[in-house]
Amino acid sequence: TTNNDLYGIDISTGEDLFDPAYVGEKARINIVDDGVVLVGTGNKDNIMKTDFKGKVIWKNSIDLEVESCSTLQIVDGNIVGYYMENSGDYRSVMVSVDNDGNIIEEFDVELGYVF
Repeated sequence: TTNNDLYGIDISTGEDLFDPAYVGEKARINIVDDGVVLVGTGNKDNIMKTDFKGKVIWKNSIDLEVESCSTLQIVDGNIVGYYMENSGDYRSVMVSVDNDGNIIEEFDVELGYVF
């Protein structure tokens, strides 16, 4: 992403694969089997999935002012992420989202390290 737009670039030619798609400010991008998972900063639409042309498939918001996402994995077809905020009080949340964008589980993580 650059300037809030998602680009797909053919690395052999350097040409755009599709017109830039507006996705907002993002802190993390992961390519998955059937699209792209994007984690945005802030507290609105901070988890999003697009197809490989930049079309939004779904978006959802977690109860956190996301500053960063240190881990994003696919577990049994679900997207599992470790999200952090630092707006005065440090807070970390683990969130699991199914392939349709529904939040399955969201819980606070005690301060410490995630391995």
